[in-house]
Amino acid sequence: MKNANALIPIFTFLFLVTITFACGSDEEGVPTPDTIAIQGQTSFNGAPNQTFQLVAVVKDANGAVLTNQPINWASDNTALATISNTGLLRLVASGTVSITASLGTLETSAALNLDVEPNLIAFDVASLSSDLAAAGGPSLTFLNESTMSAKLMEVATGTNVAASSPNGDQVYHFFDGSGTMNINGEEVSMAKGDVVFVAGGVSREITNADTKITIILTELKSATGATQAPFTKFTKAQTEAGRSGSANIWNPFLNERSVTFGLYMLPMSRGGDGRLVHTTDELNIIANGSSTFQTDGGTVTVQAGSVVFVRAGNGHFFRSLSSDIDILILWNK
Repeated sequence: MKNANALIPIFTFLFLVTITFACGSDEEGVPTPDTIAIQGQTSFNGAPNQTFQLVAVVKDANGAVLTNQPINWASDNTALATISNTGLLRLVASGTVSITASLGTLETSAALNLDVEPNLIAFDVASLSSDLAAAGGPSLTFLNESTMSAKLMEVATGTNVAASSPNGDQVYHFFDGSGTMNINGEEVSMAKGDVVFVAGGVSREITNADTKITIILTELKSATGATQAPFTKFTKAQTEAGRSGSANIWNPFLNERSVTFGLYMLPMSRGGDGRLVHTTDELNIIANGSSTFQTDGGTVTVQAGSVVFVRAGNGHFFRSLSSDIDILILWNK
């Protein structure tokens, strides 16, 4: 017969295991959420469409943080701010908005104060791509001003975009990917970083995408007049001509009746540039690097993929460079 005392350690072990899994856990031993809280700042200053990542922390009854929880987010006023199912807050207008994070029966809300600068409008390619996927179709118009409009285009590998002949002059910036365009009957190979100007009324189409293509397409609304050629292509190397490691360089490679387009190259060693004020509207596409972009009405953090529209008369400059930064800048005429 076995010694009863020898069984005590075994019973003790089983009892402790039972206690461990029963405390703050469900029947399968998975920790049970007990509290939820939104962490971080409660005031946001930025441009329309600028995004900020919100974080909700979930804890069990013992105060341990639980990760990978399926949190639901909601805004009580989407005219002021929207929020995605991943907690990405997008500014729309100034005011106070209540943001709610919930998980099952747990719920918490935070009142956020929003100060939105109407003359500074910011976007980013990643968010636009998500919006495009939700909306469906090959393109998404994200800017429609009196002087210019802009859209994000995405073309899947091996597919094409039907021919069109819009009235306005257009500039295609191949933000990512490569493929072939047929412009005015001529096959034109395009790679990441390339830019092509196409005059209004000229036929153009994307005949093939070698890889998935992401394009930022800008159309000018001013009268175009005569142009030098139906289209003009610039390679990435041509746009970067004149780069210097010790000086801010402006390369205005495109100069047409409707538009000026160039690459502004700022080395980190220079720290930024001085305040500038222009008499025309301006579209900035961050091709590489990161910094802050300060204007008379507000400041926005920019990085590769940021797109910022600045209305005429709004003074602005780049500062606090965290790396060398390249900015494609377009002005209407």
